Amino acid sequence: MQVKKSKIDFILQGLSFCVCLLFVYSCTENKAEEKEENPQAIRTELSPTLVQTSLVVEKAFEYQVETSGKITPLHQQIFYADITGYLKSFKGSNNKFVRKGERIAEFDRSALAMELERAKLNHYNTGLEYKSEMLGFSKGNGAIVSDSIRMKVEVASGYGGAKIDLQKAQLAYEKATLTAPFSGTLANVKTQAGAWIKSGDELFTLYTSHELLAEVKILETDIGRIAIGQPAQIFPVSSSSAIYTATVFEINPIVDEHGLVLVKLKVKNPSGLLPGMNVRATIQVPQHTTLVVPKEAVVIRSGKAVVFTLEDGLAKWKYVTPGLENNTEVEIKDGIKAGQTVIVSNNLQLAHDAPVK
Repeated sequence: MQVKKSKIDFILQGLSFCVCLLFVYSCTENKAEEKEENPQAIRTELSPTLVQTSLVVEKAFEYQVETSGKITPLHQQIFYADITGYLKSFKGSNNKFVRKGERIAEFDRSALAMELERAKLNHYNTGLEYKSEMLGFSKGNGAIVSDSIRMKVEVASGYGGAKIDLQKAQLAYEKATLTAPFSGTLANVKTQAGAWIKSGDELFTLYTSHELLAEVKILETDIGRIAIGQPAQIFPVSSSSAIYTATVFEINPIVDEHGLVLVKLKVKNPSGLLPGMNVRATIQVPQHTTLVVPKEAVVIRSGKAVVFTLEDGLAKWKYVTPGLENNTEVEIKDGIKAGQTVIVSNNLQLAHDAPVK
């Protein structure tokens, strides 16, 4: 009987231990379920994320169109030889400034002068014959002679051809002297005094060094914001500190195959710039009043723009519709209101309702 009692006590002790284990497990599970049902309790246990904030303000927003391009002259002309001959004088050299009307080069005109004189004599002699034959048609009574008769008499007398020969000789004589059609600087000089030049040879280039443009390409989505006279800034890539002021001078009304529009900016005081230089440019678009936040406030989540606002110590996820942007700010069209506080740092990994400080 004593043995049976010991076995019964042993079984009862085992059952009591199992009941205790079940009770402990049940309490632990209830606490876990309580935490799951109250996520706020979990968040309050996390250390707040330190952030910086900024106010959403409504103000004049300055938009800048950024682009790049090259420096080109306002006026440029490449000079080619129109005649073949000996270059008697040449006063040009690379980087030399010449004024409008100034003589740059002159061919030897001895043969051209003789050709011109012969053309003048032939023109005079055939002119006498033409007048003599015309007297037979007018008969001295002042009758009007038709144009067709005049042309026939000019051809028959040789006077018509003599007029053309004289014009050619005069033109060739004039082309023997090259003068500057505008004030500018010489470049790409390929000849010198004493050289034998063939018709069609390239001689030199003249460009307006004091009037330079920046030719840049603008996206067709931005071209509607660009207008003649708008201010701009030019930044040569060869210098980290040089800044030139400019204005929109010309807009080409054609969009190219890449969706770009050519815009020319006229540079003020272009000293130090050279044609062909690579530059960056920003064009200032007129200001308009809108909601503005720092660029750092906007993050992209799943392809959508998101801003976190700070409300009662928690980060609140807000979808927004961004508009234009400049170097420091973004225009916000929808999603937040003026006066709200937005988070501008440590916001890349923030979650909705995360504690922040």
